[in-house]
Amino acid sequence: MNPYSSKNTIVRLSSINSDVFDRLKVRKILGTPDFGPLSLFPNSMSMKLLICNCKRAGNKVFKRTIKELVQIHKPSILALMETKVELSSMGQFFNKMRFTASSHVDPVGHSGGIWVLWDPFRVTVKALEVNTQFIHAKVQRDNFED
Repeated sequence: MNPYSSKNTIVRLSSINSDVFDRLKVRKILGTPDFGPLSLFPNSMSMKLLICNCKRAGNKVFKRTIKELVQIHKPSILALMETKVELSSMGQFFNKMRFTASSHVDPVGHSGGIWVLWDPFRVTVKALEVNTQFIHAKVQRDNFED
């Protein structure tokens, strides 16, 4: 009896091939060789995005927490939802952390609020559509194709 004739084996082989194909696609995107282990941080050209549902921005706990997260993870882009306060009240705080560019939707009453902040020396973000529920944006880095 042929061990490769069972349906289970065929499924396993096809999932392995799919898995290998996915890994090769990821390696191509990251610019790493097709062999060997992937490092945790593949290259210095990696971009990090930090997304938080903060439920209320502006208080001391929020400021301390977001500052610590930014210091640890060093994101290029910071996206905050449910801020419940206007970005203008926090502008200087984010400028000190080098997030000097932004697109935002201020809250309506005491609900909502979306902030997308970025370091313009590391990345360019262009808001394509903005409303109270989302910010649709194009992210681009210098020396990279669209």
